[in-house]
Amino acid sequence: MGRCLKFLGCNDDITDIDINLVSNKSESKKMPTRFYSLLKRLPSSKRINRFMARAFPSWYNKLTSKPITRPSWNRKVLEKIIQELEEDSKTFLSYCHKPVDFWDFQESF
Repeated sequence: MGRCLKFLGCNDDITDIDINLVSNKSESKKMPTRFYSLLKRLPSSKRINRFMARAFPSWYNKLTSKPITRPSWNRKVLEKIIQELEEDSKTFLSYCHKPVDFWDFQESF
């Protein structure tokens, strides 16, 4: 971690960083469905939501929220991002004494 911080020009004597700590993990989070967005537009949506959530909790949860999925990238956007980051990433890998093909940028296609 110190080499990474030094490469980025940060203070590399920081020792209390847990590199295994996962922050803001999305696999257990949910996002509103299109149905819920439409439901919220109704004039009495608060009452309807409250009633449905209490009367039919599992059914209501299935209709109003869905798991967050991995985003799908447009091929042109992904190619542009790879083009922008690939050279700097290879420089970083070289700095960390890793082979420049350590990360496979074309794997995403």
